[in-house]
Amino acid sequence: MAGEAGLVMDQLVEMIEAVEAENAYNGTTAFIHDTSTDDAEDLSTKRGRTRRFVIALSGGRELGGPIFTQTEPFEVEQEFNVGLIYPVGKDIFTAQKRIAEDMDSLTHGVMTYTNWNTTQTRIVRVTAADYDINAIGVEGQIGSYVVTLPITVRYQPSF
Repeated sequence: MAGEAGLVMDQLVEMIEAVEAENAYNGTTAFIHDTSTDDAEDLSTKRGRTRRFVIALSGGRELGGPIFTQTEPFEVEQEFNVGLIYPVGKDIFTAQKRIAEDMDSLTHGVMTYTNWNTTQTRIVRVTAADYDINAIGVEGQIGSYVVTLPITVRYQPSF
């Protein structure tokens, strides 16, 4: 009952990990989920942190459909934040190119309807448009970029 939200999060992780970046950055093309935190900034000190990501609830949620009678289809639109870490060396431009390319690949992967197990999750729509990029560093130099990609998923929970 109402377990679709957890299934959506599991499938989101699976889909992101299935994306292989077109160009290697810091020796990797893989996206790796980290379950030890929900804040991508916490990943900045980990070894092998390139393209590591976390999934966090944003708290953004809307209800749709016939709510008071709770007849089908009752829909929930929920936003999940995907936070990724990109260590930055001396070549800031290359880091930004890889981020731009990755955002295209990731949004395409999660917005492709056929990638979702719609029988389990009862997905209606997925959107991922803008992303936010923040530089974090030490002593005035950029150490890492933290990228946040909000993904909004509309699904029908079963009650």
